[in-house]
Amino acid sequence: MILLAQLEPDIHWRSTLYVLGGLVGLLSVVWLILSVAIACKKLFGKHPPVHEELAKLREEFLQGDETLLAALQLETTERQKAIEKIQAQRTDSLRQLDKRFERVMFALGKIAGRFNVDIEPTE
Repeated sequence: MILLAQLEPDIHWRSTLYVLGGLVGLLSVVWLILSVAIACKKLFGKHPPVHEELAKLREEFLQGDETLLAALQLETTERQKAIEKIQAQRTDSLRQLDKRFERVMFALGKIAGRFNVDIEPTE
């Protein structure tokens, strides 16, 4: 054990802290330089001309507009079909009601004929 203690150099905490502080400072400077370089690249990098970007945006807008119009047209046709179906159901219901009304009037006519009673329409 004594031999092992003699082989180890004396390391002072103060010098260790200086080395660790220096490494942290060096890494901070490297990080700062890289982040500034990335920001400059984003800021001053190549950008497509404005007219190309506007043409691209216009194309995207027109494509979205066409999609929206197609969806609206589909919705309109579906609603029109639903309205036609409801109108057909209404017409059938009115016909059935008219037939029932005629049967009731016929039955009332028979009843009135048996008892010799005049039925006056009420409004």
